[in-house]
Amino acid sequence: MSIATRPPALKLSILLLVFLLQGCASLMPALEPPTVTVTAVRLIPSNKINPSFGIDLHIVNSNATALDVRGLAYWASIEGHPIFSGVGSNFPIIDGYGEGDISLTAATDLLAGLSLMADLMNRNTQNLNYKLELKLDVGAFTPAIRIEHLGKLTLGL
Repeated sequence: MSIATRPPALKLSILLLVFLLQGCASLMPALEPPTVTVTAVRLIPSNKINPSFGIDLHIVNSNATALDVRGLAYWASIEGHPIFSGVGSNFPIIDGYGEGDISLTAATDLLAGLSLMADLMNRNTQNLNYKLELKLDVGAFTPAIRIEHLGKLTLGL
């Protein structure tokens, strides 16, 4: 049954539903991605073969709306080799035009780390490219905020 042959009440219902969904979508605030900086990386003592790191992030919320960070997923790679990843939850709310700190624990990918070491032994380079990706879940009706940092690490060899 095409839309032209449907009863008028059904057409009206579909049209009303489309307008309602469009109106709800316009109520969601467009959030600017927050500024995220890594303030500390520390080795966490462990009896495992692969090390774990504590990573502290400082988040600056440049929005009028508070960021209720319900969850966070993160990944880091060096020269294309995935080094660590993890998830976290139960973070403090970051007020609108406010700042906050988040601490994460990341487990390293042992095989990717070994692959990176083998790759580095075959090159003579002083600079390593890195990528840090974050996905912040700030609520059920707001799309996840994705942040990507690209940079270079300089080796003092």
